[in-house]
Amino acid sequence: MTGGRGVWVAGVVAALLTTSGCSAAVSHTIDGLALDTLTHGLDHALAGLEVRSSAQVEALVREARPSVVDPERTDSGVGQVEYATYGEREGGRAAAGAVPVVVWHRTAGGGPFVDDGGAWRVVCARLSVDRSRTAFTAEPVGCPDGVTPEPVQPVGDDPAPHLDLDPPDAGELVTGSPPRRGSPGASLRPTSRGEADPCADDDLDLALGPPQHLTGVDAVPLLVVNTGPLACRLAAPTGLVLTRDGEDVPLRTTPSRGEVVLAPRESASALVTWRPVQGIDGAAAQRLSVLGPAGPDPLPVRLAPSAGTGVPTVDPGAEVTLSPWERRGYGAGSGEDPVRPDVAPRCRPEELAVTSDRPDAGSGRPLPPSVRAHLTAVTPCLLVPGVSALPDGVPDAVEGPPVLLAPGEAVDVTTATAGPDRPGEVLVADRWVAVRDAP
Repeated sequence: MTGGRGVWVAGVVAALLTTSGCSAAVSHTIDGLALDTLTHGLDHALAGLEVRSSAQVEALVREARPSVVDPERTDSGVGQVEYATYGEREGGRAAAGAVPVVVWHRTAGGGPFVDDGGAWRVVCARLSVDRSRTAFTAEPVGCPDGVTPEPVQPVGDDPAPHLDLDPPDAGELVTGSPPRRGSPGASLRPTSRGEADPCADDDLDLALGPPQHLTGVDAVPLLVVNTGPLACRLAAPTGLVLTRDGEDVPLRTTPSRGEVVLAPRESASALVTWRPVQGIDGAAAQRLSVLGPAGPDPLPVRLAPSAGTGVPTVDPGAEVTLSPWERRGYGAGSGEDPVRPDVAPRCRPEELAVTSDRPDAGSGRPLPPSVRAHLTAVTPCLLVPGVSALPDGVPDAVEGPPVLLAPGEAVDVTTATAGPDRPGEVLVADRWVAVRDAP
């Protein structure tokens, strides 16, 4: 009887999937998954972005393609994605208008409900940023005439193309109110780092901090965190590779010497300086890679939170100096300038270092149980308190409003029960580690 009922249910589902209404619903669902793939990829690729103009966002969205698009991805449900921006360029477009995009996607091997044989589908949308969620959003719109059924796929790490097609109504580039912010946290250094092999490129995450204007030079901090499970030996940076529109921009670099050992999730920073020169087009996105920290291969560098395009706007042939690494402990502060990012993905538990020291309430009212969460990443993230928000080893967080954490910031989080009393220690990378405050 049970087997017969299962066959009947399967037959009904198969019949429903053949109706036009359900097919349309499935199509909308798959289109939505493709747009989610794009926006989630942009959230991570452009973490730390401070929105300034539509032209700036469009340039960065195009340049982020190598981080967002995976040409080998053919899994069901989402599948391979390619995209292009379209519409008028800066002169004929509102500075605060949403960014139109064409998104092509296919589910080679079949999606969750259909088998399309690997055919491309196309959906168009307006990209904007919701500050309340610190995330990109994509509102579907009708595609203009001239959109091809298949993408003209760029080669390798080339940026996404821009298509000269009629744009939709502008829409708003930024919506929502920013969440509350974390506060500056102490830079906690492990007292012992143990033995260390050279760092592997897969275990390093690099980003630029906000630009600085020093006496006679411009500067930007280069931040790095050891994301691996073991301590590693970080070699000195020896050079920079600046790429614009798929072409390398020649730079002369003065490298530093020396190396440092980083514990898991520990950070270091170096200062990149150059003499002020006439900057290039501020809306022209660039990519930066650093040579030396993990062997001969260049390591990609994430953008600066407040640097406009996020890459030093130096002229070709300019000379850039790299300082030696300086250990920063757990949480690499990015300087004194306030960071006001509009884009930041959700904080992952492994990116947080937690201190748990039961406070003495004295004679007053007992304090609610809490721990302090420090961000160890080199890019901002949005901490949403709740179950699974904190690392294993401390109680679950009580649900609360989201908090935007920039590198080097921390926040007190209310927990369901009191955390363990571990003064002088921090829970990081699944271990309680003895620490001291950095001088």
